Amino acid sequence: MMNLINILIEFLVLAVKLHRPGGLKAVVAENLVLRQQLIVVSRKNGRSPPLKFVDRFLFGLLAFGLSLKRLNKISIAISPNTILKFHKALVNKKYQILFGTKNGRRRGPKGFDKKIVDLVLEIKTKNLSFGCPRIAMLVANATGLTISEHTVRRILRKHFKPIGDGPSWLSFLASQKDSLWSIDFFRCESIMLKSYWVMLVIDVYTREIVGFKSTKASYDGPNACFMFNKILENSRRIPNCISTDHDPVFKFPRWEINLDMLKIDEVKRIPGVPTSHPFVERCIGTTRREFLDRVLFWTEDDLELKLKDFQKYYNEVRPHYSLNGIPPSLFDSQAKGVTKSGDYSFKSYCNDMYVVPIAV
Repeated sequence: MMNLINILIEFLVLAVKLHRPGGLKAVVAENLVLRQQLIVVSRKNGRSPPLKFVDRFLFGLLAFGLSLKRLNKISIAISPNTILKFHKALVNKKYQILFGTKNGRRRGPKGFDKKIVDLVLEIKTKNLSFGCPRIAMLVANATGLTISEHTVRRILRKHFKPIGDGPSWLSFLASQKDSLWSIDFFRCESIMLKSYWVMLVIDVYTREIVGFKSTKASYDGPNACFMFNKILENSRRIPNCISTDHDPVFKFPRWEINLDMLKIDEVKRIPGVPTSHPFVERCIGTTRREFLDRVLFWTEDDLELKLKDFQKYYNEVRPHYSLNGIPPSLFDSQAKGVTKSGDYSFKSYCNDMYVVPIAV
C-alpha cells in the first residue's frame, strides 16, 4: 500500500514539473543523468567507478538542463584525493589529465638496453678505478655501439651501488657531535597556484627538523640570510657548521658575511652528486609525500602554520628508520615510551591527519 502511495505522489510531482516552464527539459535531463549514473556504477571496479570522456561530457552537458536544487541532490560525490590531483595537474600544467583517462602505456624514452646496462655495471664492478670515458670506449670496442660518457654516468648513477657499507662523509661529520645542520630550498604551490619558496633546516646528528621558513618572493642572498636568521631565532641555538649545495644563493657575499658573523663553518656537498646531501633531500621528499601532497594552503602564513604542525609531529612522534624507530626528539633522551599493554591513548596531529598512540 505504501509503495502505491509513493508512486502516486511521484506521479503528481512529475506532472507539476512538466507544467512548469522548461519542465520537460529538466525531467528528460534528470532521467538521462540517472541512466548514465547507473551505467557508470554498474562497471566492475574495486574502489570507485571509472569515468570515461563520454561520461564527463554527458554529465557536463546535461547539468545545464537541471535546476540548482536538483543538481545538488543528484551530483556525484568526489573524494579529497580527487581535488588534490586536480590541483597538482593545474600546478604541473598537465591539462590532458583533466579531460582524459590514464592509459597503461608510458610515453617517452624506453630507457637503456639491458645488455648495455649489465655490461657497464660488470666493467665498473671489476674495475672500480675506471672512469666514465674509459668505460664508454670499452663498450664501443666490445659491442660496436657508440655511447657517450654522459650515458655511462647516468647508468652508473641509477644502477651502480658502490661496494662497502661505510658511512657517507656527512654521516661521519655528524656522528662526531659537532652540531652539523643541512640546509636546502624547495618550492610548493598554493591553492591559487602561487609559488612559495621554503627553506628547510635539519640537524644531521639527531635527524630533527630545526625549522621551516617560507617566502613568496624569489629567493636570493638577502632573503636566504633573513630566512636562516629567523630559523635561528626560533630555535635559539647556533650550529658549529652547516652543509649546503652549490646553489648560487649560497655564494652571495651577504650570505658568506652572515656566516662569518655567526662564526659558522660551511661544508659544500660534492658537485653533481645529490646523494652526497642525503638527509635534507630525504626530509624534503618526506615533507612532500606525507604532508604537502595531502593538504592545500592559501597564504604564506597558512603555509607556515601547517609546516609548524608537521614539524612538531615529525620531531616528537614520527618513528625514524635510522634511529631504530624512535622520534628525533628522543634520540639523546634516556626516557623510553615503553608501557604495559593497554596503558596508552591516542593523540592527533596536523588537524587529525595523523593519530598515533602515546604512553599514558
